[in-house]
Order: sequence, then structure tokens, then C-alpha cells
Amino acid sequence: TIETGDPILFIVPIAKIINNDYYAETHQTEQPYLVFTDEDIDRLAPLNQFLEKPATNSVTEAPVEKPAKKKTKKTTPVETSVEETVATTEPEHKQENEPVNYIGSDEVGNGSYFGGIVTASVFVRDQADVDFLLELGVRDSKKISDKKIREMAPQIKDRLEYAISEAIPAQYNQAIASGLHIKEIMAILHNDAIGKVSVENPNYVLIDEFASASKYSDYLKASNKTIAYSDRLRFEKKAESKYLAVAAASILARDAFLTQIDTMSDFLHMPIKQGVTAKVKEQIAQLMRMNIDLTQYAKVDFKTTEEVRASL
Repeated sequence: TIETGDPILFIVPIAKIINNDYYAETHQTEQPYLVFTDEDIDRLAPLNQFLEKPATNSVTEAPVEKPAKKKTKKTTPVETSVEETVATTEPEHKQENEPVNYIGSDEVGNGSYFGGIVTASVFVRDQADVDFLLELGVRDSKKISDKKIREMAPQIKDRLEYAISEAIPAQYNQAIASGLHIKEIMAILHNDAIGKVSVENPNYVLIDEFASASKYSDYLKASNKTIAYSDRLRFEKKAESKYLAVAAASILARDAFLTQIDTMSDFLHMPIKQGVTAKVKEQIAQLMRMNIDLTQYAKVDFKTTEEVRASL
């Protein structure tokens, strides 16, 4: 049971609890409280063992429960028109080529200076799921506007089995400080999300390849992690543009990443920019001049940090 004052290792000590929501002070007391729930604790948990624990008030980590299976629902076909900024082409996926009874997994955020990393895994059970995703217009999230992502993600969650695992910036930076590197973090998050997808016997698990199968295994073994579905893992480059489950996972991961960005933007009272662009570097410089603790908002191990600091 979490009580007021108990430390949550990947964020900060709890300041208050209201209606089963936990409130924690941010790094600057004049900024708003950070609010999170039991669901947030579940999906943000996998890196906890690598974080530096407080000298006092140690906490015994509660077991993480798998999400309950979702019931298949009849779904009314959804219009697939996209925003004017996105090409109105046919979906890349062809129904006759789509596999079923498999899990797809993808990550978002590893190329952006601001924000953490989010992974999502989605289970496509049968042809009905394939038809649903095709009607919804699912494709690689990079080819869908953020507004459309926000519309599609809840519908995918309502229909399919899925799990999300993420590292917020503070958690990412502490993991890096503990000796991990970004691909190890990605492997841990993928493994956590895949393992939390509540299905019995998928034919295989397909991961959008960010590392070879052997490297992925090495990363998890080095972290003393049990590899989820170790006997049926597959890795393929650009899988999000070829397989519906991976494309759906990319949409859920993007949606969760956008939530991180929106939350940080609210804290700072300015829109946080994404990627690593000239505009992003201008914003980094602005925040440095304001003496903002970037570890709460960005991946400070990126060389961009020192490049901008040297230019001030």
C-alpha cells in the first residue's frame, strides 16, 4: 500500500493522495504537482532496479499485475480520412498478407531530445482484428498526424490486447547514470511490454528491429531479466510499415509519448519541441538560461546537451 510520503523511485516522493491519485512535487516547488495513478506505476516500473534508491524510507516494490484481457467488441467501421498534412493514400498493409495470432512491438522517442522512451506491444488475434485495423486506417505512426494518433489510440486499446511500458526522462537519465545505454533501456522496455500482453500462445512476437536477436538477448541477460517469449521472438527492420500489429503498437507508443510531451509542456508553460532540430537547440538554450533541470525533461546524455551548453 502506498502512503503519503512514500518515495516512488522513478519520480519523486509523494506529497499527497486525493481520490486514489498520487501527487508528487516537481523539481521546482513553484511548478504544478505531478499527478500519476496505479496504471502509471505499472507501466513505468521496469527500470526501477537500476535507479539509485534513497538513503532512507526504502520501499519494497509491489508485484506488477498483468492487465486484464479485453473483450472483443463489435466495432463500427471508422472513417479513415487523415489530416491534410498526411497523404491520403491507401494503407500500406494488404489484408491477404496479414498474419494473425502474433504480438507486434515498437518504440517511440529514442530519437527525440525531449521526452523519454515509450514501447508498446499489441496482439492481433484473428482476421476480425485484421479487418478492424485495416478499417481504422492503421499504418506506421510516423505517417499519421498527431491529432489522428490521439483519435486512433483509444479505439485500438478498446479492441485489442496491448501493453505499454515507458521511461520518463528522469527515469531514463538515472538508468543511463547507472551504466545502461539507450538500446539496453529499449530492450528492457520492449521485454516488459511484451511480457505484460495477456495472451496464452501467440505464434510469434515481432519486434521492430533496433538490435540483432543476439544483442537483444545479451542486453536482457546482463540486466538479469527473464526474456518474454524467448522461443518465438522475431526481429525485422521497418516492421511498422509491414505488419499491422507493429503499426498499431507504434500508434499506442506515439500516443503515450505525446502525453509525456504535453505534460512537460504544461509544467513549463511552453510547448516542448520534438526531435533534435535547430528549434530544439534554441529551446534547450532557453531552458538552460532559466536554470531548468533538464534531467526532468530531456535525455541529457545526447551530445546536443554539451553542444548547446558550449554555445552559451
